[in-house]
Order: sequence, then C-alpha cells, then structure tokens
Amino acid sequence: MQHEAKKWHELSSPSAEARDLKASEFLDAQVVLTAPRRLMSSLRDIMQGQGSPEEKLDTIVKLIARELRADDCSCYVLRAGDMLELYSACGPAKEEARKAAYGVGEGLVGEVAASAAPVVLTNVQPDGSDPDGAIFKSFCGVPILRGGRVRGALVI
Repeated sequence: MQHEAKKWHELSSPSAEARDLKASEFLDAQVVLTAPRRLMSSLRDIMQGQGSPEEKLDTIVKLIARELRADDCSCYVLRAGDMLELYSACGPAKEEARKAAYGVGEGLVGEVAASAAPVVLTNVQPDGSDPDGAIFKSFCGVPILRGGRVRGALVI
C-alpha cells in the first residue's frame, strides 16, 4: 500500500523539469503580452527623436524587423502615377535589391495598397502574379494610411 501511495505521489506531483517548463511558458507569455507596449513606446521615442524623416524610417523598419523577428522588412511609399517605391528596407530586400517599385495592384506589395487592408499569407509560391516571383514562408503587409488614403505599404 505504501508503494502504491508513493507511485501516486510521483505521478501527481510535477517533476522539476515540468515545473521549469511551466515557468518558461509563463515568462514567454509575459514577454508576448508586453511586446506591443514596448514596440509602441520605442516607435514613439523614434518619432520624437532627432534625425531626418529618412533616418527615422530606416530605424523604424529595423526595429519592426527585430521585434517581429522578421527576416525581411520593407517600406514602400506611394509616388505619382500610383507607383510604390521602395523607400527603406532591411534584410534580403535591401541586400538583394529586390524590385524597387510596384504599381498599385501589382504583386503582393501592390495588393496591400490596392486593397487598403492588411494581407497575411503563408507558404507563398510564385504564380506569375508577383513580378519578383518570390517564395515566402510567410508574408504580412499593412497599408500606411493617412487621412483615410493609402500613402504606402509596410511588408515583412
């Protein structure tokens, strides 16, 4: 009977490894919950800081890529003739000098601007509609809006 009680106690009480895993999951959850607040605070500090608009945008693109653990982050600005021009980038987009401009509605970047809504996709395979013919594990693009009008697109 004492042997059975010991077995039950071993099964019902979490091991040190299980407790460590739960503690780690708790800490991960805390980091996830505070990340948006920390990101917004950092963005506010950048916007209020010194530097040209170009320098600030480069810093913002790098910050977003780092905080979201994205391999690639690019900001396209809407120019005359409904063209989205690559304005700031970090990661492969900068290193490989991907296409520097898209028409509104052209490719994934252009779709973000055309729809004026976020576009989130996984396992993107080339289908001929994107001029770069890029393959992405995931893609997230959000329009940059001001006064209800599209001014550009931020893509990761």
